[in-house]
Amino acid sequence: MSKSLHELLPTVFNTNHAWKFQLLRQWQEILGNLSHVVHLEKIEQTTLVLGVNDSCWLQELYLLSPLILTTINKKLENAPIKQLRFKLAGIKKSQPYEPRPSVLPQIEDITLRSAEQQALQRVKDPELQGVLKQFLIRCYTEK
Repeated sequence: MSKSLHELLPTVFNTNHAWKFQLLRQWQEILGNLSHVVHLEKIEQTTLVLGVNDSCWLQELYLLSPLILTTINKKLENAPIKQLRFKLAGIKKSQPYEPRPSVLPQIEDITLRSAEQQALQRVKDPELQGVLKQFLIRCYTEK
C-alpha cells in the first residue's frame, strides 16, 4: 500500500490549497514549450511570481501574461490566480574584458577602394568628408 508523494501531499495539507499541488504537477504541461525559460518562484495568495533567466524572455512573457494566466486558470480547478509577476531570476555571467590584440593595421597602411574615394569626393562639405573617411578607416581597422 505505498503511495507516491504527490498523492500524499493533498492529504497532509489543507484541501483549499489542492490547486497549488495541481499547479506544481502540471507546470510543464501548462506552459508547454515555455517551461524551459520560466519557473515558478512563489505563490502569494492570488499572484504567481515567475522567475525568468533572460531579460528578453522577461519582456516577452510579460506581454504574454494574459494568455498564460488564462491557460493556468483553465487547467486548474478553483485556482484563484489573478496576477502574474515576473522577475529576473538569474543573470548570465559576462565574459571578463579582454583587450583586442594590437595587431591592427596602421591607419597609414589602409587605402580606400576607388568607389569609396569617388563617393567621398562627391561630399561637398570638407568636414563631413573627413569624418566619413575616418569612419571608413575605422571600419577597416576593427574588422
